[in-house]
This record gives sequence, structure tokens and C-alpha cells, in this order.
Amino acid sequence: AIANPLPKSAQAIVIPTALREEMFMEAAMEWDADKLTSALCIDPLVQDFTRVRDVVKDLMDYNAKWLPKGWI
Repeated sequence: AIANPLPKSAQAIVIPTALREEMFMEAAMEWDADKLTSALCIDPLVQDFTRVRDVVKDLMDYNAKWLPKGWI
């Protein structure tokens, strides 16, 4: 092991955050709007769930121009 296990109190913060970040990465790598929507809906920083689909569309529209041809 590289380091000692995290205390339970730290695990309660780190594990959900890591799982959300993994969901964001999967959504990005698969260019999957539904996965991105799910990840945003469980993110504690998101407070207006009525706009999540609009945010997903905006994020995907904006970032599409930066992707290599054939990605989407």
C-alpha cells in the first residue's frame, strides 16, 4: 500500500466524490448526455435541478467544438 487507509470520516467525503468524478469522466469519454445528467443530479454543488438538462445541452454544445473528428 502507498498510504494508510483513510479514516471513515474522510472516506465518507472522498468515496462519493470519487464516484461522481468517475461518472463525469465516463459521460465525457462516451459523450453520453444521460450519464452527465445523472452525475450532475447527484452533485451537491448543483442546486437547481430544473435546469440540469439545459446545462447538459450547453456543456455538450460548447465542448463539441474542441473534440477530435469522429469523437461524437
